[in-house]
Amino acid sequence: MSIQPYFVLVAASALLGAPAVVSTVPAQEGYDIATDRPVTLSLAKAAILELRGGVGSITVSRSSGPSTIVTAKRVTPGAEPRVQLVKHEKGITICSVYESGNPRKPNECLPMRKGRRFEGLKKDSPAVHFEVQLPDGVDLMADTATGNVTTTALTGNVSISVFRGNIAVIDGGSPDIRTNVMAGDTDATLGAFGGNGTRHLSFTAAGGMLKVRIPANVPIDYWISSGMSIETPFQLHKTVGEVSSGHLGPPGSTISLRIDAGSLLAKVALLPAPAQR
Repeated sequence: MSIQPYFVLVAASALLGAPAVVSTVPAQEGYDIATDRPVTLSLAKAAILELRGGVGSITVSRSSGPSTIVTAKRVTPGAEPRVQLVKHEKGITICSVYESGNPRKPNECLPMRKGRRFEGLKKDSPAVHFEVQLPDGVDLMADTATGNVTTTALTGNVSISVFRGNIAVIDGGSPDIRTNVMAGDTDATLGAFGGNGTRHLSFTAAGGMLKVRIPANVPIDYWISSGMSIETPFQLHKTVGEVSSGHLGPPGSTISLRIDAGSLLAKVALLPAPAQR
């Protein structure tokens, strides 16, 4: 059965950034890139790197230098799918583009989660895994149909959407984090990062375990919707129907936390984060 293209994706309105400049690829709007070798890009702070997978994982970690490095790795040899890079005014989009099998409905690589992506895609379609190193301040958008998405210590805005697979986030101080999974688990560990203003962190799941670990002694305003009982050692309050809202920690507002798992197929756990060394 083909994976349909209509599943809901997280809004990208918070990830609008400055233009990007590509350092090691030709200056054109869209073109295929080689797999199994690193591609080095230069992205300005607040620009967006958008990764659009089909089948396969996406792993993004914090870069030690100023360059963005992307490697698309094939699991099996062949030319399917193509991996395409598109430059646009908000940054760079990289997609795995599968043959749709229907000339009237070709798959395409369009920025900002637009375009037909999953026509004819199956769970056993050839996988391409993305491995990325992302510098401080560069925003990430990532979505895939089947596969896991993992981010570690990113400092730019983060938006992740997965149809079937798991999401794992280790917070690096992002001002805005949004995740959405239809069928799979979410595991997010938040950090006690300071700075000006409130950090907005939102996690949504239609199924699976949605687990969020929060730091100690940090002001957190929370809103949690859950159709099942919430696993937590914290004393939550102001429950109205399936929604719990209130404040944890000292006075103030460092984190605005929203957890949306109103489906009976999803379970929420709000736990203490491990102590930072």
